[in-house]
Amino acid sequence: MATPYFTISPAQYVLCQSEIKMKLYLHQIVQGNPNQNQVLMVPSPHPAQFGFIAVNDWGIIVAPDPNANKLLGMQRAFMSRRTKTILVVQGTVTITNAMG
Repeated sequence: MATPYFTISPAQYVLCQSEIKMKLYLHQIVQGNPNQNQVLMVPSPHPAQFGFIAVNDWGIIVAPDPNANKLLGMQRAFMSRRTKTILVVQGTVTITNAMG
């Protein structure tokens, strides 16, 4: 039996009655690929790419396989690289230390 991509459990906070934990995957295809879903808008001269700006239209899927047939939605974002990159999807899910 496959592992479910989400679980619901009691939360530790007084105001919330349940907490939803989900495992979701973003499918990133960088520039140079005909199916790219991320475009570098402002390049950076810095060796670590500090300050670059990109826009994306990543697919949100329930499995690490990019061909997963359960597309949950699209995550559209305007982002720039910082020491700790934070990606927020509709204000409910955060991914920290994302690379790329």
